[in-house]
Order: sequence, then C-alpha cells, then structure tokens
Amino acid sequence: MFALKEKGKIWAAKNEQDGDFIFEGMKLEIGGKKKSSKLSDFVLRDDIDLPLRNVIPLWMLGMLW
Repeated sequence: MFALKEKGKIWAAKNEQDGDFIFEGMKLEIGGKKKSSKLSDFVLRDDIDLPLRNVIPLWMLGMLW
C-alpha cells in the first residue's frame, strides 16, 4: 500500500464487506488466490501474473513506486 500512499489518500474500509481499503473512492480488496471481490471495485492478488477484468496482480503496485 506504500505505492498507493505516494499517489493519493488511502483509508482502511470501515465495513469489511466493502473491501480492505478505499483509495481515491475505489474499494480495494487485497489477498491471495482464494480472495473474492465482495463489494470492492478491484481485487489485488499475489498469485496471478496478468490482470483479468477487475483482478490486478499485486506486483503491479511496485510499478507505481
């Protein structure tokens, strides 16, 4: 989350069903291969190499830094 903190405001979500974090109005869910999106806009997962729909590889956050 350090990479996103450099780009804007990031907050922990108050409601667990919304996701883990809120970044500039987008709900983010962070986790491993069994992580579902719940009500979040994007899922950042550490078990994939390429993005699919609203699932983004966790390593891509390193490109922002």
